[in-house]
Amino acid sequence: MMAIVLALAGVTLIASPDAGEDKYMPEVAAAAERRLAQAGEVLGAAWMCREIDRTRLHAAMRKVEAMIDKGVDDNQQYYAARNILDKGIDKGKRAIGKRETDCRRADGALGDLEKELGP
Repeated sequence: MMAIVLALAGVTLIASPDAGEDKYMPEVAAAAERRLAQAGEVLGAAWMCREIDRTRLHAAMRKVEAMIDKGVDDNQQYYAARNILDKGIDKGKRAIGKRETDCRRADGALGDLEKELGP
């Protein structure tokens, strides 16, 4: 039985093909992947802002990475999740560079992510 558990900000994905629950997996997996990408975008944008405390960024990143570690069953899932996160980080960095967002918004989005990730 293969189980995937990815929790990020209230998105939980549990699929067990043996239990017949896999018909819901694509929709829930897509939502979890989108949320992971969004978290990456927030972290990437915030990383580009010198005025945002690096301690906050490192703490949020560790929490996201811990969720990935807990939420995957094998290396393939781990690397897929990391790839989604890394692409989100790159997108967030580009958004600051292209002035699609600014550091004030990045700081606010980081605060929201920190609340979602919890203590």
